[in-house]
Amino acid sequence: MDVFDRYLFNRMSAEEKSAFEERLKADSLLGQEFADHKKFVMLMQAFERQERLAMKMEKIYHEEFGESNTIAISSPRTFYARYGKTIGVAASVSILAILITLALLASGGYLIKKHENSISNLSREVQEIKSVQEGIIDGIMSVKPTRQIIHPNIEGTAFALNDKGYFITSLHIVKGADSIFVQDNDRNSYRARLIHSDNQLDIAVMKLELDSGKTLPQLPYSFRASNAEVGEKVFTLGFPGEEMVYNEGTLSSKNGGSDTSLYQISVPINPGNSGGPLFDENGNVIGIIKSKNYSAEATGFAVKSSYLIEILSDSKNQLPEHDLSIKVKSGSALRGMKRNEQIKKIATCIFTVKVFKSNS
Repeated sequence: MDVFDRYLFNRMSAEEKSAFEERLKADSLLGQEFADHKKFVMLMQAFERQERLAMKMEKIYHEEFGESNTIAISSPRTFYARYGKTIGVAASVSILAILITLALLASGGYLIKKHENSISNLSREVQEIKSVQEGIIDGIMSVKPTRQIIHPNIEGTAFALNDKGYFITSLHIVKGADSIFVQDNDRNSYRARLIHSDNQLDIAVMKLELDSGKTLPQLPYSFRASNAEVGEKVFTLGFPGEEMVYNEGTLSSKNGGSDTSLYQISVPINPGNSGGPLFDENGNVIGIIKSKNYSAEATGFAVKSSYLIEILSDSKNQLPEHDLSIKVKSGSALRGMKRNEQIKKIATCIFTVKVFKSNS
């Protein structure tokens, strides 16, 4: 390793360098070891550059915006219309860094299986750098914003309980939030507040603030009170990214291990799907996406809708000022429709949850 590093960092004399290069040509095993070591060094240098970039950008951010905890949100359409091109360039740089890093790992077979979690962590760190880039883009362009743009700490999925302004999501998404917003498919954001929760089932009920100005359509789906059966076809709609994503699969177990409040499902789900609805083939809500088993391919868990119905029924006495009524039927207005038609009707009732928390 010492010889490799001396060669890579030009610490060899001309004679040593020439002799080493001859050894590499003559010894294929040594040549492969050197190639792997070189890739590893380049990878470490890439990480170091990203860390330096993050530190520089954080310094710029604090110089431009200070330490204010004021949280404001502007229309994403307006923001991207003004700064979309510059943000695109910044995002492209981050994506290029990711691709180079992954190529280095893959080409040398460098402990990919052993460091699977590390690769995931890297992806999240780069996303954080991208968020900082977007947040300070006005400072880089020497434009003083009239309002501070702060990116959410956590994002997930929520869906409407009724047309009275009530939503359901996972409690682990909104727990400890300073501010909660829901965003529709047109990227319009509305402030919401937590009104009820259940720690054991990881369920949170939210309501739009009175001044939000948002009205909800009549729900096309119903909530299924009876338990679904193993082998039933199911599908999800959620926001693991900026756009709503559809996935389908089957109900693989009536229980989530020893937890009878959960279904086990064979559906591809990812971070951001938490809090989203699980539908049966007829468009009835049969569950709420809760978690994913990373050790098993396309395996997730969803809280059964029968438990949600029970919680909402009990909450009527605790929250008499709130209308938590929902449609509970064995059938659905979506029954018999093609899947794409079902999705069009359901999409207006599915939202991104954006949660803001203070740095403390």
